[in-house]
Amino acid sequence: MLDLNSPHWKNLTHAYGSAADIPALLEQLKTAPPQQDGTVEPWYSLWSALCHQYDVYTASYAALPHIVAIASSRPVRERLDHLLLASSIEAFRHFDDAPPMPGDLQEAYQQGLKQAADLVLECLGLDWQEAETRHLLGALAVLRHQPRLGLAIMELDCETECPNCQTTFPTRGYDLFEED
Repeated sequence: MLDLNSPHWKNLTHAYGSAADIPALLEQLKTAPPQQDGTVEPWYSLWSALCHQYDVYTASYAALPHIVAIASSRPVRERLDHLLLASSIEAFRHFDDAPPMPGDLQEAYQQGLKQAADLVLECLGLDWQEAETRHLLGALAVLRHQPRLGLAIMELDCETECPNCQTTFPTRGYDLFEED
């Protein structure tokens, strides 16, 4: 795992340029509360820099093992945000325009993915709201080398809009149950 004090961070990039600021954000993440609405720091800055509009960067690859390590130190109920960021990085890494992963980051990254999958399984032992369960199941699929399936699960909603006429209708499966 790339040391947070390594000068190599400044050679990595994120959505806004040099990743020299990422180690400080990861340090803040160690004591940050769970996200409330997506605007809480350092969450907002980390998501924006590392996983910006379905894009990832070389800094994303270096940050993932740190994000997962921080998640493992948190209570199980407080890991969801960490695991969603890590699994999003992994999913978006498979897009055609994602940068190649530098060789010196690969081993720690792969270990981070394995650890993240184990943490998701631990989280799934608890009861969650439907949306949280969906995100955890999607994250697990991504982390188990099924990024397309995982993203589909994460994006699944109880309603679907027709792209041609904009009519909203229940997603298949949801239409088989009475409303709660």
